[in-house]
Amino acid sequence: MNVFKVGVSWGSFKSLIISPDLGDNEDKLTIEHISPGLIRIAVGLENAKDSTLFQRYWKFQLDLPSLQ
Repeated sequence: MNVFKVGVSWGSFKSLIISPDLGDNEDKLTIEHISPGLIRIAVGLENAKDSTLFQRYWKFQLDLPSLQ
C-alpha cells in the first residue's frame, strides 16, 4: 500500500482504499446489498515518483501468458 491511503473519497486527487464494513453496521450493509468483504478503491492522480510502481504492474500484466 505504498500508493493507496485508507480513507473516504470526496473528489480528492489521491488514491484511496476503504471497506464499508465497520464491524457494527451489518444491518445497513444487508439493507444496501453490500457484501461484507467489499473493498472500494478510488484511483486518483499520483505523484510522478510513484510511476515506477505502475510501470512494474503493467510490465507484469504484459508478461502474463495469454489465456486464449
